[in-house]
Amino acid sequence: MRAESASAQQASRPVRLQDRNQEEARKMKRLAIPLLAGATLALAACGSEPAPEAAQTEEAAPEPTGPGPIAAVAGENDDLSTFLEAVRSAMLGGSLIADGPYTVFAPTNAAFEKLPAGKLDKLMTPDEQDDLGELINAHIVKGAFGSDALAKAIEDGDGKAELETVEGDTITASKDGDTITLTDEDGHKAKLTDEGAEASNGVLYTIDTVLAD
Repeated sequence: MRAESASAQQASRPVRLQDRNQEEARKMKRLAIPLLAGATLALAACGSEPAPEAAQTEEAAPEPTGPGPIAAVAGENDDLSTFLEAVRSAMLGGSLIADGPYTVFAPTNAAFEKLPAGKLDKLMTPDEQDDLGELINAHIVKGAFGSDALAKAIEDGDGKAELETVEGDTITASKDGDTITLTDEDGHKAKLTDEGAEASNGVLYTIDTVLAD
């Protein structure tokens, strides 16, 4: 009878707040363990995946196509080294890279060797820069005349084609068989030694004699 009374009193006793909090904490702990384990596995799986490659922010620059300017085309010809040196001494390098279009009749190294002894050396001095510039410009005409266009101009002109230089002078082109000859206003003559090379700003020919010497 006393035991039953004690049990009844214990059942009717209110649950203390501290006991309730301890019970809630045990429940949360049991729930947190599997959640923590799952999160750990998920992070491990993410860490094992390879990182995506960085997106390329800049596209590769396209490689240039087609020929370069006359200066670049001339630079590829070892037989024009003296001509290019003269162009640099005359401070006319910009003419060979300008938009143009131009046609350049460049004397070969052998052509410059035909000049009177010491004349080229003298022209290369600073005091003769203007004269050297005039000589170089006497070989540059306005417009792009490829081999076909030059031949047609000669044909349309009844065997002669007058070409205007950048200095305003005239070069006359004529054809004898397969050979094209240039004649300046002073009667100096030069023969084309190739069929011409196209450039981005015109055409480049080689000739066997220096005009306006």
